[in-house]
Amino acid sequence: MVITLRVGIGLFFGFISWGLVGSTLVASTYFQTPTPTPSGRVVRPTPTPTPPPTPKPVPTNNGASGKGAKSGSGGRRRESISTPPSKGIPPQKALTPQIIVEPEVVFVRGGTFKMGSPERIGYGDERPQRDVTVPSFYMGKFEITQAQWKAVMGAEKNLSYFKGDNLPVENVSWNDAKEFCQKLSQLTGKTYRLPTEAEWEYACRAGTTGDYAGKLDEMAWYGDNSGNNKIDSLKLWNDLGNDAAKYSESLSKNGNQTRPVGQKKPNAFGLYDMHGNVWEWCEDVWHGDYKTAPIDGSAWLSGGDSGLRVVRGGSWLSICLNCRSAFRDYYDPGYRNFIIGFRVVVAARSS
Repeated sequence: MVITLRVGIGLFFGFISWGLVGSTLVASTYFQTPTPTPSGRVVRPTPTPTPPPTPKPVPTNNGASGKGAKSGSGGRRRESISTPPSKGIPPQKALTPQIIVEPEVVFVRGGTFKMGSPERIGYGDERPQRDVTVPSFYMGKFEITQAQWKAVMGAEKNLSYFKGDNLPVENVSWNDAKEFCQKLSQLTGKTYRLPTEAEWEYACRAGTTGDYAGKLDEMAWYGDNSGNNKIDSLKLWNDLGNDAAKYSESLSKNGNQTRPVGQKKPNAFGLYDMHGNVWEWCEDVWHGDYKTAPIDGSAWLSGGDSGLRVVRGGSWLSICLNCRSAFRDYYDPGYRNFIIGFRVVVAARSS
């Protein structure tokens, strides 16, 4: 028997976050797995973006779990971190065992939008810009939290580096996220899945056409503001001569890390943290451009590089450029990293 109840406990704003975020609780059980050592990756901005060539394997992945990402030169900026950042947020109140936190969702009314970037703006993989029509759907109001993850997958499967029930779960692969959706669907009787890339960008833009859905500092935890002191992460990157090790060390010393979901302003659709905090997995296979891409909002699963999946939104480690609504990146579906999380989608119910 499944037991559900609604709670209305909000976030405590500050360095400590207690309780849940507008969640539904459902009885469940735990699953267990060993915990690997996390790592991460750093942005690599370039002055003149060009379309990336066929991706090639990265020689090492800095100790992260999984095969890691494949990297192309020619304008693609990868994220990596070699020094684990300090943990600035103290441990949060533990969730009562054997509870599932069903994600709170927001109805996103379908429509047509221009997906990608026009010529001379952004990067080659964001083009050609085209009109895409997306059907209505429900999207998670927040990134999946560790409370939700532990209740569905088990406390021992929470591999997040930064621990806290209201922090987004991270260090999860695309395969892990798919397994979560499958188990949550079984437990709730609803069909949860990852968003398609078109759904994600449509939801992120929320009717806007610029780089961001609002003022980035007000909407996102990213390299500039996710640490103890405000910095200019893009300037820092350039001042350090694009040295990934020095950049990651600087952010580590500044205490940059994930932050509790829902603390920043939402976009016009009522969705939080679409920019920054953690990269979010999408359903789609990676393609180096949008030529022949679907225009109906569906996932692009044919062709491309089947060994890579799309991530969107940027993270607590990202420079501003990587948090743009149109910015795209990719990782191996088995890759885990403490800059990567996800949110879920539910198909719109017919009335």
